[in-house]
Amino acid sequence: MKKISLFFIGLLFAGVQTYADTRAQALLLHNGQGKSFDADQLQQAVNEAVAGDTITLSEGAFLISGDTLTIDKDVCIIGAGADVCKIGGNVKVAIDGNPTLTRHLLDAVKVAGSLEIMKDAKGVSLRKVWVEKWFQGNGCEAHDVKIDRCYLNQFGTQVDKGTPEIKSATIVNSVILILGKRSSITKPYAEGYDIKFLNCNIACLSFNCSWAATYTNCIIGASYGNTNPGGMINNTFINTLLNTATSSVAIEGAYRQYNIANALSKGNVMHNCYNKPFTIKTDQYLNDFPTFGITKDELLTEGYLGTDGSAVGVEGGYTPYSLEPEGISVKESVLRVDPETRQLNVTLKVATE
Repeated sequence: MKKISLFFIGLLFAGVQTYADTRAQALLLHNGQGKSFDADQLQQAVNEAVAGDTITLSEGAFLISGDTLTIDKDVCIIGAGADVCKIGGNVKVAIDGNPTLTRHLLDAVKVAGSLEIMKDAKGVSLRKVWVEKWFQGNGCEAHDVKIDRCYLNQFGTQVDKGTPEIKSATIVNSVILILGKRSSITKPYAEGYDIKFLNCNIACLSFNCSWAATYTNCIIGASYGNTNPGGMINNTFINTLLNTATSSVAIEGAYRQYNIANALSKGNVMHNCYNKPFTIKTDQYLNDFPTFGITKDELLTEGYLGTDGSAVGVEGGYTPYSLEPEGISVKESVLRVDPETRQLNVTLKVATE
């Protein structure tokens, strides 16, 4: 890993700052030049960026005025890691012109609120992103969405009126707490949409999951909401492990669970799927990060293998689940005061693989 130190000299400093006080900083990279922004200026950094620019975020919390960060151009925002770098609000993707994006829109960062695609776009991509609320389209058509090694509290493809919003997506080696938004989604979409889940751990399918989706090498824990299994139809399951636990311990503290294997036995296409009882732990409101009571060693020993011969679930496949950052990221930002000139020096250490 290479480390590059970038130095920026600020205006005359009006206050007194300790020598090694660390602050969250955003660094806008444009044509080989860098400009730093404070933690509450992330929207300003996006506003000043042009398509193709990169914004790297140090460790820390980035507070958003109005509680919403609007990304209106094809930029790449890279954090220092989803466990240490947080955007403290919602994120809305609203890029004019129905663009085709070619880079990760967000990488190695936690979003404290929801993440919504608001305008037609292709290729919206997230890598190693933690979304604490829901991810969905809203009033648009999103095609070729890519989710790579992420944690999503909720993945919903449509809003109140049941209109399809995310029409094609590939979700790889990701953990999803709830598939299908619990409150506003009333109708799942019909067949004809291309949604693929590969090596994912999914704690709960919404009871209305007529997704017409394909689940390959996944682990699925239980169902949330209505105990009527008739709403789960039109899906294809390949080499997927289905929980057969029948008691409330299927999801500790939550309610209305039932044997997910039985729930999926009608109206779905099943290829070489596995049945096994195991536990999932989260809180009673299904808000906590879920833990699956089955290890990779157990999966391998008992022969629960995916199409590539590795274990089913997020620990198998070609890119096992991890929120550790990749590529360029700001590892440290330090503010120092020159005692003679009383100028503020900002040092950003940028690490690249």
